[in-house]
Amino acid sequence: MRQLTALKVTLILLFQVIAIAALCADDFKIHFIQTENQADAILVQSPGGKTMLIDAGTSGDCVIIINYLNTLGITNIDVVYNTHAHGDHIGGMGGATGIFANFNVDKFYGLDDKDMFNYTPQYYTNQILPYSLNPAVTFDTLHLGDEILLDQELEILVLWPATNYTGSDYNNYSSTCLVTYKTNGKRFLFTADALYGEQKKLITDKTSLIKGLTISNYLKCDVLKYPHHLLQNQNPYFSTNFLLVTSPQFAVAPVATIVKPSQDPDWRSNQWDGLQQVYNYTWSPPRGLKSFLNVKNGHIVCTCTPEGLISFACSSNNLYS
Repeated sequence: MRQLTALKVTLILLFQVIAIAALCADDFKIHFIQTENQADAILVQSPGGKTMLIDAGTSGDCVIIINYLNTLGITNIDVVYNTHAHGDHIGGMGGATGIFANFNVDKFYGLDDKDMFNYTPQYYTNQILPYSLNPAVTFDTLHLGDEILLDQELEILVLWPATNYTGSDYNNYSSTCLVTYKTNGKRFLFTADALYGEQKKLITDKTSLIKGLTISNYLKCDVLKYPHHLLQNQNPYFSTNFLLVTSPQFAVAPVATIVKPSQDPDWRSNQWDGLQQVYNYTWSPPRGLKSFLNVKNGHIVCTCTPEGLISFACSSNNLYS
C-alpha cells in the first residue's frame, strides 16, 4: 500500500514537472496586425498562453482586428495596454463594435494623462465601460518603472512616461515598454509614437532609475517596434542616436500605406525621410538589420523559441523567415 502511495506521489510529481516544462517550453509570439489605417495593433502571446493587446488601431480597423483574433481562437484578452489615447491607437477599443465589446478583457492599462489632456480616463468612462463584456474591467495607469504581470516567463517593464513629465507633445508622452523573455534574455522594445523629445529622454535621462539603472540600460533590444510609423518629422536623432543605442536585429513598422506625392507632399516627405534613415542605418555601414512594414509584409508574426531563435512569418512577401 505504501509502495502504491509512493508511486502515485511520484507520478503526480512527474506529471507536474512535465506540465511545467511544457508551459515553459512554449514559444513567445508577437503579432503586428495589418490595419487599413496608419495605426498600431499588436497582439502579444506569452509562453504560458496569456494575451496582451498593445493598442487597437482606429475605429475603422475594428473588423480586421476582431477577425484576426477570432481566427486565433481568442475569446479572452488578459491585458489591453493603450500607449496613448490618439485615435490610431485607442480608436478600436471602445464603443459597440470595439475590442472591449467583443472580447472579455481582464485588465486595462493606459496613461495618467488627466493633467495634460484627460483623454484616457474619459475614454474609459464613456467608450469602454458602457460596452464592455466584462463590466468589472478596471483601468490602471502606468509610469516609468511599473511592471505588467502577464506571465512568469516575461518581464514587462514600462520605460516611459516618467511621473514628472511636463511636456505638451502627446506623442512624446506615449508609453514605451520593454518585454524580456526571461528564459533566453531576448528583448523586445515597443516605442509607441516616440519622437525626438522622448527618444532623447530615454537615452540621456540620468535621474529616472529603474531597478537602480538608468533608462538607457533597457533600450538595447533584439526586436524593435519602430516609433510613430517611421514618421520622424525630419528627426535625424532617430538614426544617428536612437537606432544606434537600441541596435535591433529586427524591426517592424506599422505602416499601412506608402503615400503618393499627389496625395500629401508633406506626409510623403516625412515618410520617405524615415525610410531613408532606416536604409542609411542598415547599410552605412552594413549592420544586418532586417525591417518589416505591414504595407509590404501584411500581418507580421514574430516568434521566439525558448532557445532564443527569433523568426518571422508574414502574410505577404514572407522575407527573412
